[in-house]
Amino acid sequence: MAQFEGTYRTLRHAHRTLDKWLELSLRRDLRITREPGGLLVIDDTRYVPIEPLVFRELYDDSYVTFGRDAGGDIDFMFRGTVAYERLRWYETAQNQRRLVILFSVVLGCAALAWVLAPLVSLVWHAPVWVRRLLARQPFAAHDTGPARAARTVAGVTATLDMAFLAIVGSALDGAAIRHGVPLWLTATLALPLLGAALTTGMATLSVAAWVRGWWTATGRSIYSFVTLVAVLFVWFTAYWNLLGFRS
Repeated sequence: MAQFEGTYRTLRHAHRTLDKWLELSLRRDLRITREPGGLLVIDDTRYVPIEPLVFRELYDDSYVTFGRDAGGDIDFMFRGTVAYERLRWYETAQNQRRLVILFSVVLGCAALAWVLAPLVSLVWHAPVWVRRLLARQPFAAHDTGPARAARTVAGVTATLDMAFLAIVGSALDGAAIRHGVPLWLTATLALPLLGAALTTGMATLSVAAWVRGWWTATGRSIYSFVTLVAVLFVWFTAYWNLLGFRS
């Protein structure tokens, strides 16, 4: 029975266009679990097996069937007139939302530290105690011109990614694209492309930081981690068809 457990999502959604994103907000994931006695639980409804891939509702005559892929693994579920695909662990809405939280924390902090803070310092003369505190932070040692440029690239990348995530998360819904992709959304889709290009630069600069000994080991580790999260964000936008103009 363990082979049937997992998270499933209906096939009735966009697969190659940006409105796939709506599936994350609509929370259509379906969780299947098992109980002792060979029962499957779907939406608090219990099903009993009657054939190897066929189950009947315990107190009704509705049925659920499963399908295998070429490798013999359970990959599809059929209930009534609706077909579902089985999701990999990282595709579930729960784990995708965890990624959004990760992006918000890590990239948000990078944007604040490497874009907003330098801009504030241009108009605000920090007290002595603040300057002394900053002199002890992981990026103070061996902070050469190229090293500062690397932080700026990371900060701009994080800012672009966070701006895109905020816009899409708050404004991209069914009503926004009901009559086609609006101009503001087309313009917004340029942000992850710019971010992806800068992320490539971040990866190169991350290697350079270790080779040339920029900052402290802690500083280099932080920069490498931010780079890894930025790469993960590129994958995230590609998965939801938000990387490029796929309308």
